[in-house]
Amino acid sequence: MNIEAAKQINLVDFLRQLNIPTAKIKGNDYWYKSPLREERTASFKVDNRKNLWYDFGTGEGGSIIDFGMRYYSCNISEVLEILDSKVISFRPQIRQKQKPVEAIQAVYKIMKIGSIKSASLLAYIRSRGIEIAVAQSYCKEISVQNQKTLKTFEAIGFPNINGGWELKTPHFKSCIAPKDVSLFDEQKNTLAIVEGFFDFLSAKQHHEHLLSQATNWLVLNSVSMLEKAKPHILQNKKIYLLLDNDKAGKNCTIKLQDYCIHNNIQVENLASTYGQCKDINEWLVKEEISAEQKTKYYIKPKSKNKRLHPFCLYK
Repeated sequence: MNIEAAKQINLVDFLRQLNIPTAKIKGNDYWYKSPLREERTASFKVDNRKNLWYDFGTGEGGSIIDFGMRYYSCNISEVLEILDSKVISFRPQIRQKQKPVEAIQAVYKIMKIGSIKSASLLAYIRSRGIEIAVAQSYCKEISVQNQKTLKTFEAIGFPNINGGWELKTPHFKSCIAPKDVSLFDEQKNTLAIVEGFFDFLSAKQHHEHLLSQATNWLVLNSVSMLEKAKPHILQNKKIYLLLDNDKAGKNCTIKLQDYCIHNNIQVENLASTYGQCKDINEWLVKEEISAEQKTKYYIKPKSKNKRLHPFCLYK
């Protein structure tokens, strides 16, 4: 099978054959929970008319060839062999003239960037256990316009090293391309790696509970950015891994550990620190809830001989 023949395979049919369920359908747009990573809300879209996919969580997209290389972690030749060996029948895709993938990806446009002032975003930051001062130090409020609907909304923006932004609201997660890692150079020879920017904010807020010393920080912004982290790893003597405790995070941790060992770089996995939680932010929120419960209102005894009610709490 050659590339042109492979691109005639209907991507929606292909995902169905892989037992990847459709989350919702809007016209020609088929939405899925990304098969390339773990997520709770469907942000992987297939345009069935153009036969192209786009993952809003990572900023990646393209044809069935691009998907195959990411899904099977292989090169073009291997993808063609896999597609050719499938003992299933695919419906040929009737193709219309396509726009370049880069043009299709420009869904959101930045209208304004400033300090975080939106009451809903500030409340959301607090609900994630993050102090406003910490969030203001690393994040911005971005006014974003959806280029399809022309509707504008505000989101928390977190910058990466290549001029792109991670976007987050209580009910929305996406990015402004180009997708890349975020790096914070503290002029140290160690590097701590986290997965998302709320994990980074949580770690900075409670640094002393995770690391005994100052360090450089790298935020992957997605486990799919693993390869882009490698050049930064090579510039440090020791790596601290603080990735998620889900399947994707653990797989990424193993790959980074192997890479460090192969390059004679010290590596330490600190995920056990928050081993009962999915990630650092969930751990932070639970720690703060626990602390609040311990400092609730309590009744002090009036005298040493006064018997205290068994349900009263001490500070």
